[in-house]
Amino acid sequence: MKTSPAEIQLLEAKVAKFRQEHGLELGSPVDLEPLLKQLQVRTVFKPLDSSFSGMAMKYANKSYMLVNSDHSRGKQNFTIAHELYHLFIQHNFVPHASQAGRFGSQTDPEERNADWFAALLLMPASYIYVVASEAGEMEPRIQLTLPTVVKLEQDFQCSRQALLVRLENLRLITAAQKEEWAQSPAASARQFDYPTDLYRSTPQREAIGDYVALASRLFDKERLSETHYAGLLADFGVDIHSLGTETPD
Repeated sequence: MKTSPAEIQLLEAKVAKFRQEHGLELGSPVDLEPLLKQLQVRTVFKPLDSSFSGMAMKYANKSYMLVNSDHSRGKQNFTIAHELYHLFIQHNFVPHASQAGRFGSQTDPEERNADWFAALLLMPASYIYVVASEAGEMEPRIQLTLPTVVKLEQDFQCSRQALLVRLENLRLITAAQKEEWAQSPAASARQFDYPTDLYRSTPQREAIGDYVALASRLFDKERLSETHYAGLLADFGVDIHSLGTETPD
């Protein structure tokens, strides 16, 4: 189901309020790791089933997040922003395994909201317009090029796929460009002399927060699929029966 323009405008207002409340400059890229520390979100990066991007939970007035380190760093960053919606914006949030970045194919409206919150937070339109204008790609008609797309994803530290969804929604690229430019993002970054760390998994990405002992136990266990997240809750010292449960999409 597609998110309506009115729904996106409402989410834009929520993003603006979130930025204001947490000292994030409007229209600028967000550095997520310092933000997670500021918000005291205890975050673990762990190899997981490919369809499981992450999850978040609140327990005893503390916030926790798990992110799939087998995904590219750009995808992980989108997942983090997606989970921030669940932790700080969504009312009556129930922990569940997420598949961030599906946008219109999400069956749960709150998952669609979380995807668009992430896109709006990580990829502010004003910054996109400034970069495109400086490249001379807004006048006399919109003509975004691949080098500008690569620069934007490097500045935003986001996934290529999420950026292309955002640009298409802003009507800055066509569906054909979206399909073409989704191919081989790392190769195009190398072509334009950008580093390729953004497109790689991060098996050694360090946990964030004050629970290193708990995090190390997670990394010692076998791979976790979306159907086994109850075990993750136990690793955080939480009895799943004390929480509501929700079936992932």
